[in-house]
Amino acid sequence: MFTDFKQSRSKESTQNTFINAHSSSSQDRKLSIELPIPKRIYTSGSLVSGIVHLSNKDPKYIQEIQVSLICSVRSHYYQYLGSTTQDIRQETTKLFHRDQTLWTRNSLDGDIPPGDFHFEFSVPDSGVDSKVHDNNTSLPPSFHAGKGNKWNNGMPLGYVKYYVKVRVIRKGFFKLNETAIMPFIFLPPSGPPPLLPTLPERLSVQDLDKLKKLWEDHTVSSTIRHGIFNHQGEAILSLWLPRVDKLPRQTSIPFILSLILRAPPSKSHEKPSSLPTPPRLDKVTLYLEQKLQSTAQKGVHQNNKTYDKYPTDNLVHSFAPQESDWEFNAITTHWEKSVIWRGHWIFKETPNFTNRQFVLKVPMKGLGNDVKLTSRELDISSGLLAGQDPNFTILEPDFLPDYFDLDSHDEEDEKHEKEKN
Repeated sequence: MFTDFKQSRSKESTQNTFINAHSSSSQDRKLSIELPIPKRIYTSGSLVSGIVHLSNKDPKYIQEIQVSLICSVRSHYYQYLGSTTQDIRQETTKLFHRDQTLWTRNSLDGDIPPGDFHFEFSVPDSGVDSKVHDNNTSLPPSFHAGKGNKWNNGMPLGYVKYYVKVRVIRKGFFKLNETAIMPFIFLPPSGPPPLLPTLPERLSVQDLDKLKKLWEDHTVSSTIRHGIFNHQGEAILSLWLPRVDKLPRQTSIPFILSLILRAPPSKSHEKPSSLPTPPRLDKVTLYLEQKLQSTAQKGVHQNNKTYDKYPTDNLVHSFAPQESDWEFNAITTHWEKSVIWRGHWIFKETPNFTNRQFVLKVPMKGLGNDVKLTSRELDISSGLLAGQDPNFTILEPDFLPDYFDLDSHDEEDEKHEKEKN
């Protein structure tokens, strides 16, 4: 069985973060990992360095101290059978696991003294997945959809976690090994961010066509009816985004919305008595819809399931629209009225694993007259350079909030460690 995911502000504390794990209730044993720049973002080629703190009054049983750099991927798949039964499949795999021995006992060594042990790893460019034909695989970004997530009614879907793990290996009966872990955020490098166009200070409908060199538009049109047979005009809705392949994360992305109301053709320059009723602008919504696809494969059978994350923020709520009067267009022989919004949006989430699309809805008077536009899938990049120093990458407080929760961290890996020992 193989399960995978397919791509579809408060002030930060500057204090170091310590994570302690105890092998018993004794206060004489303490093991912790310190990263000098906790809760920052690392990428391929970044150096993950830190210190293992060991305080121990019973050192003679310690055989070895190991530290590891690990990428662990956990995925769950749920299939409902009947009204209550769930067929749950899950799998854990490691894309890389690199070890260092900080100290080992030999015949010439005495007991290990309490103290600090320095370690340093370089984050690799790729990992190895034994469950696919091409073993070398690009490293995915950090991801977490555990209990309480908004994807699957709180049921865990999986995670991609990068972390440092230290193990103190002991000998003798009733001598338990000690373990401590420290997760860190990884995002794949994407190269320099693209140049983005400047948002015009003011626009008219006639100016929109001039944007097409640097902007791309997504446009839909809908007939406006009064009753069943009375054709009252047309609504043309457009979303304009920068003409770039990938939109960088944590960068202010400009966007433009335009709504054109167009009455039926007229030979007269006199304003007709019946014109399409403009929408209530406070009811116009622009949301970022997100979808996550999970794939489970067993033998020749493959099942796919898509999860939706319902949006919460209306992106145009705080932007004042630019509204024109009804004007006669002599070229098209239509009376037209336009509404234009201009604004910026910042993507804060991980750049992969989720299909993101802008959805614009304009409620119009009359049954069936509402207009809805869905943009293309948005490809989000990390905006990081390979080997970038984590000192220059700040992690927002609300970014993957459950990622650093150690209560459910790497449960299957810990189970395997206990079985091995």
